[in-house]
Amino acid sequence: MNPSKQNWIKHRRATAWSACGLAGVLLSLLATSCKREPSAESDASSVSDPPIAITIGEREVSLFELQAELDHLQSRQHPISRNREVFIESTVERLIAVEKAKELGLHQDPELRRQWENLLIGKLKREAIQRALDDVSVDELELETYYNENLDRYTQAGQVHLAMLYLSVPTSADDSQRESIYSKMAEARELALSLPADTHGFGSMAMKYSEEATSRFKGGDIGWLKQGLSQYRWPNEVIESAFKSADVDSLSDIISCADGYYLLKKIDSRDPIVRPLNRQLAHSLESELLKQKRQARQEEISASWAVEYSPTLNDETISKLKFASQPSAASQMAAQPFPAAK
Repeated sequence: MNPSKQNWIKHRRATAWSACGLAGVLLSLLATSCKREPSAESDASSVSDPPIAITIGEREVSLFELQAELDHLQSRQHPISRNREVFIESTVERLIAVEKAKELGLHQDPELRRQWENLLIGKLKREAIQRALDDVSVDELELETYYNENLDRYTQAGQVHLAMLYLSVPTSADDSQRESIYSKMAEARELALSLPADTHGFGSMAMKYSEEATSRFKGGDIGWLKQGLSQYRWPNEVIESAFKSADVDSLSDIISCADGYYLLKKIDSRDPIVRPLNRQLAHSLESELLKQKRQARQEEISASWAVEYSPTLNDETISKLKFASQPSAASQMAAQPFPAAK
């Protein structure tokens, strides 16, 4: 059996080691490092050549590395950080396992490497990016400017309540037929001008002068239309004209469209309602602006890193990548562990 392995087994079995074994050596190192303030010369030497606490094969673990690991575990109140011997034994076992894994080439596994990179990137984002993002803020002037620039989003569109007359014109109609239909609509407009003031929409005349199936029996009432919407079933010319009528009970001109003639009457209207920049809206806008500014700041940081490292792409080599459902031979070879060191 390997002598070092025999020594390790003895160490695991001997309870007296807690007083004078490896833990005692570590304690001596810690005590020595704290005895007196080193000179500049010795300090430079310690920085360049830190004291080695544990050696596993070719792996040397310095006192500083070991202390950093202990501090980390203590900060998390890990049980093994409460006892020197338990900590040392656990650390050595861990180091041996890591070295064995490396010997077998397990550290070359692509998935393991990617997981490690993901952890590293996550820490980078927390340490470097998040710190910069925490400094991003929004002042009152920015809030007001953003509010005014996006006022349409905080404005409830104006609405108009309309009555409509509609006479269709067949696609095969000649000029004479179109003129006849137009004359009938002109006649309806003249009659509408003399309707009693309390008439709802076009009243009963809608049944005679309108082919708009959903409204002709309701005085032509087609309900409320909201400004800025475009999903209405009537032609755009009709919708545009609907919001040009200024006064209630006013009539539009006859609107000529490809499918026929229209006449509108304004029954009622509602003015646009602008939501004020109150505390609730200001809080919502601040969150929105912060998100945008942080995103922009993160992109700036990423761009600065790209400039710093100046990545170079070898297009000729990259063009040889094979994107297929099955792994390529190269990726399979890369995934194989390295042969054990002899």
